[in-house]
Amino acid sequence: MDTKQFFKGLLYSMGISCSLSGLFGFGAWLAGSSFWAYFVFAFALQFLYASIANPIRQRRDSIKRAEIEARYVLAESQQFLDIQCAYCKRRNVVPILLNITNVFDCEKCNETSAIHMSFTSVRITTPLVTDMDKKIIDELQTEEDKDDSGY
Repeated sequence: MDTKQFFKGLLYSMGISCSLSGLFGFGAWLAGSSFWAYFVFAFALQFLYASIANPIRQRRDSIKRAEIEARYVLAESQQFLDIQCAYCKRRNVVPILLNITNVFDCEKCNETSAIHMSFTSVRITTPLVTDMDKKIIDELQTEEDKDDSGY
């Protein structure tokens, strides 16, 4: 936050506080009491309220933010899998998570099946292209060029 915005916000806040305190003091003056005593009292009361209410609001907001982040992480970590039922072989689209045991009830037979996952690592390679492959690729490109040109 830059300095200009800070002072603008500070002046806005002080303006509201002074206005409310002035209204409170004016009401007291109309009732026959001291304007300044009630003005200062209302001003101090607003700061007392802010010092109690702001930490409570900040705590509530941080709890809400943590809940939203947790739901976001859960939603982002969920993947869907098109998998066959172990009993009737019907295909089902089911959500899976990597950190739990995944089970699903089949939409057709209502039997419960488990999903077992297996991961392997593989080397990153480039495809081998032989002379015969190059010849076939060239012929296909030539045919595509002819089709595009309208001949």
